[in-house]
Amino acid sequence: MKNYLKTANKRFQEIEQFLSGITSKSTTRTQRRWIKNYQTAQRIYGRGLLGLIPKHHNKGWRRKSLEQEVFELMLSDIEENYENIKQPSIRHAYESFKEKCIANGFKAPSKETYRLTVRKRPQHQLQSKRMGSRAAYKEEPFYWYMHLEGTPTHGDRPFEICHIDHTEVDVELLSSIMLKYGVCESSLSESEQLEQINMGRAWATLMIDAYSRRILAVYMTFDPPSYRSNMMVLRICVARYGKLPQIIVVDCGTDFDSTDFETLLAYFGITKKQRPPAKPRYGSVIESFFGVADKEFWHNLMGNTQIMKNVRQVTSSVNPKNNAIWTLPKLYAYFCEYCYEVYDNCPHPGLRMSPREAFNIGNANAGNREQTLVNSEEFKLVALPSVTTLAGKRKVTQDGVKVNYIYYWHSSFSLIRGKKVDVKYDPFDITVAYAYVQGEWVQCQSRYIWELSGHSVRELMIAASELRKLNKLQNYQFGDVTAKKLAGFFKRIEMEESLLTPAWLQAKKAVQQQHLKDAELKQVIAFVSENPIHPEQQPTLLATETKVQLSEVVVSEVINETFEPLEEW
Repeated sequence: MKNYLKTANKRFQEIEQFLSGITSKSTTRTQRRWIKNYQTAQRIYGRGLLGLIPKHHNKGWRRKSLEQEVFELMLSDIEENYENIKQPSIRHAYESFKEKCIANGFKAPSKETYRLTVRKRPQHQLQSKRMGSRAAYKEEPFYWYMHLEGTPTHGDRPFEICHIDHTEVDVELLSSIMLKYGVCESSLSESEQLEQINMGRAWATLMIDAYSRRILAVYMTFDPPSYRSNMMVLRICVARYGKLPQIIVVDCGTDFDSTDFETLLAYFGITKKQRPPAKPRYGSVIESFFGVADKEFWHNLMGNTQIMKNVRQVTSSVNPKNNAIWTLPKLYAYFCEYCYEVYDNCPHPGLRMSPREAFNIGNANAGNREQTLVNSEEFKLVALPSVTTLAGKRKVTQDGVKVNYIYYWHSSFSLIRGKKVDVKYDPFDITVAYAYVQGEWVQCQSRYIWELSGHSVRELMIAASELRKLNKLQNYQFGDVTAKKLAGFFKRIEMEESLLTPAWLQAKKAVQQQHLKDAELKQVIAFVSENPIHPEQQPTLLATETKVQLSEVVVSEVINETFEPLEEW
């Protein structure tokens, strides 16, 4: 297109003097044609330059070179002799077609014409006839997003197509641990105490069924999007429904391109489809829910961050950080109730019924499909991430297998010393790892189980990074990070702050911040494990203080907040 515009500009420069009448030179035949095109475009479009743009795309032979009878015979031959379960080659099918043309007194078209006609055939129909519906499934037209009307149903049944995405919630949160046990220093001012217990904003990960728009699983954490969030939302889906979707639609985030995520999907036969980047409307099935949740839930809570859009107008009295009252465990419980009960039972404008009704009707029509059921314990083990280097394997030494700076041991290692085994680790507990020994997965433990207990892999990585910084500052000849060094590091940062140097204080702050986030997350994971909230159960546990067991954590104003759905939902 840029070359076309250059040509149009060059032509205009040539005829400009004739259009303005400043020259009496005679025009060539080509220039007269350009002037005529310019004046015609000026009259029709108001922009004469459009008439000077070349029309090279209109060149060439436009009529069909084949007689209609030959073309129809070729289509018929492709359907009969190429699109069948024998899967003949194009060359073999063409030779058969050429003989048929000679027998009917027609001149046969070239093999390339036959080949191009085959390629223009609907690929889903072609593959279905040649290799069956299962092989042709990947060629089926895929609808990335839905309008209220005019777009075919997104999938033919529940759990056929699901979307997973993350969003940062618009609410500032506090630490339930620090609120409950009052670990803030009394000498600090009120604003400084609030700064100590403020945990920032959390990330919510959701899985939504595109057919019924039902929210299948919800997970919240302070950690940014990662494989851990993807694993947990799939784990919650298995706990609630006992099955996984056939197709998962995701964006182009790096967490969805991880080897562990790809392996998990491949193991359970799940197809991954990625939305193109910079086109959010392609994910409007789940993006539209994020907008609805903002209006109906997040923006109705104390400490919501709407006002931060005009940050220059924010004063300390209206700053969300100073008005935060929610904690992650409590907010997660209420958000689950909103997703699984309030939104689930409200009529959806694109369905003319509620997501729960659409889901149940779809299940009734498609059947239970018991062959798709997934064992929860099997999923937990498969979902654990593998070690990232050496193809997921580790060599068994006299100290065991080394994962993330730490050695793990199991009694069976004495029989396979020197061999390499597949190894997995638990991202939420660094005291254990899993090794595949003699046809089964065995649980291995670290010798520093007491010193390292209660720490996650993310906290371990932060600690290792801080340990490297400290050794560099102190001019130590730094070697490998070991479990012993990490255990000593964790022990030292628990010392009183008055006994630590500024560098150690900075390291302590970085690690303790992640430790607090992990402590909050453990309550969420415990809530998920103990209360899977099956779809057909009445989730009274969410609204009661006794079941949630966090009444001491949040001030009483939280309980009085209600969430009424908007009229259109």
